[in-house]
Amino acid sequence: MLKGQFNYKGHIYSVEAYDFDSKFEAYLTPVLDKDKAFLDNGIHGSDFSAPAEWDKLYVKVGTGFVYASCYTMSEEDENGNLVKYKNELNVPLLKKFGEIVAGMKASC
Repeated sequence: MLKGQFNYKGHIYSVEAYDFDSKFEAYLTPVLDKDKAFLDNGIHGSDFSAPAEWDKLYVKVGTGFVYASCYTMSEEDENGNLVKYKNELNVPLLKKFGEIVAGMKASC
């Protein structure tokens, strides 16, 4: 297991990660609540907002991709149709994390 910290624009995350041949799997744990809100803006619907409720965000980095856990909520619209909403993740932050991890893997 690899452990460290990731700092993106002053927002700090503890990192616990595993390095596999074709991928890198990590958990990002925000140091402060503001760091969590910066990474995950929560779920927003037509008339509601729900903050992120996770403690550690799962992130997987491979060749050409970065995947992060997606959290969803559903509600029915006025016609009875099911509408799904998902959390709003900070894509530039996740891309930067992926770039750093890919660079580290390439240099090893």
